[in-house]
Amino acid sequence: MASSNHNTKVRPPTSLEVVGTVLKFLTEVIMEWGNYRSQRYKVAREPHELFTLFLELTRKRFGLGCVCEYLLSELVPVCEIRLMVDEAAVDLWRREPIQQKVWARLWDSIPVFLNAMSDIFGAIDEIKPAINDIMEGKVLTKGPLCREPLSLIKDRVAELDTLINDSIKLAPERKARAQAKLCMATQDMATSLYHALESQNHTGQFALKLQHRSPDIAPTDDRDRIMKDLAFQLSNSSSSTAYGHNKNLRTRILQPWQDVIAQPTQTPPPIPRNSGQTPEPVGIDDERVEPPRTHYIHPASAIVDRYTVSLSEILEQKSHFHALHGDDLLKLAIAISSSVLQLYGTPWLPHIFSSRDIFFLLTQQALLPSASYGDPVVIPDLHHRESQPTKAYKGLLPRPTLLSLGCLLMEVFLWKPLNSGRVPATSIGDRGRDLMADYKVARTLLKEVPWEYRSVVADCLGGPLHWGEDESSEDFFRHVYLRVVSPLQR
Repeated sequence: MASSNHNTKVRPPTSLEVVGTVLKFLTEVIMEWGNYRSQRYKVAREPHELFTLFLELTRKRFGLGCVCEYLLSELVPVCEIRLMVDEAAVDLWRREPIQQKVWARLWDSIPVFLNAMSDIFGAIDEIKPAINDIMEGKVLTKGPLCREPLSLIKDRVAELDTLINDSIKLAPERKARAQAKLCMATQDMATSLYHALESQNHTGQFALKLQHRSPDIAPTDDRDRIMKDLAFQLSNSSSSTAYGHNKNLRTRILQPWQDVIAQPTQTPPPIPRNSGQTPEPVGIDDERVEPPRTHYIHPASAIVDRYTVSLSEILEQKSHFHALHGDDLLKLAIAISSSVLQLYGTPWLPHIFSSRDIFFLLTQQALLPSASYGDPVVIPDLHHRESQPTKAYKGLLPRPTLLSLGCLLMEVFLWKPLNSGRVPATSIGDRGRDLMADYKVARTLLKEVPWEYRSVVADCLGGPLHWGEDESSEDFFRHVYLRVVSPLQR
């Protein structure tokens, strides 16, 4: 440490990089000071003040390291935590994915966190000249050295410990609020996309992929900002062949399907290498909003012939289709429950739905034992909108969509239909009667659901989620996420 730099104040970074910089800065000070001590006091007795200063710096580095390790727990692999904390790898702290995860954990306490780190950085910068003076043999003042900056570091480390502890405790609730925001934004954009597709008078079919979305949302983000980053994965078929219930697999018709991505920007997403396509986005407008909203459709794969098979058929025809187990089964349950929240009240999903409304687009290979079915999809009729349940009907079934989800999740976890061989419903009244019949069966089979998922199904079938908050409110989606989706992700 050169003496010419005693009074040079270094400005700390203003991003998460400041953590790695502070850890590295403090480590370098301790190491250089330690090397000096080992050389200078091999024989001579070290003054108590110097020993105390070194011990305090080491303690502060250890305490700060523990705080940072706790901050990173479950966000990055254990091997990377060692590099980021013990070895102060600043480059790892700069990575955008790490910053996003840490900011999501800290939420609205980010400014407090950055200020505390900046104070620690400044305190170390104050201690540095004193250590340089000692190493250059200057006369020491009597009494404790660097009392004020050491006290400041101690206070800030304690503040960070409390802040990170509180942030981790609040993480599930904050994640639920973020998911509720995302759900409401996705509903708006999905409805807009449906209207835009509907206006094209397309004679074929569009299948919307059901997927769980992990939100990257800041506390200040509004719905418009969230919607700008939303993209939807769809499959498009020019064929208008019916995709109804088919009990004979051999007579099932293959249809040409092409994967596409719909998003509100013209910039194409990454396209798989085997797509054989040069992205040529097509803009379609939703003129029901003011100003009109444009959705850009990007090709994402080559055209592939696939069978359209409903989840109901897979559950009923066990001789033709293999069952899902373990992670594959849980992944399906998460995709369905999360998507129901995202499509709640939109034209993509019937208000009363069942396993007959969830489809898979299967190739010949997907029919082989142990093969993956891929992602579930919904295939609405763009030319025939389902009517809304009447008020009288909703009095009997206040939240039929939630009740439908409970029955469907039970079928998934038990991997069997609640009522097999039923004639498909053709009206909202028929759907309602079928739902009530499924509900009665579901209540009797609830104890057969694996215990770790039983409360999820029970909450969908009845209880507080069916009363209280308005279905269009953020609180409603937050509570459903906490009681239904979140337990499936643990």
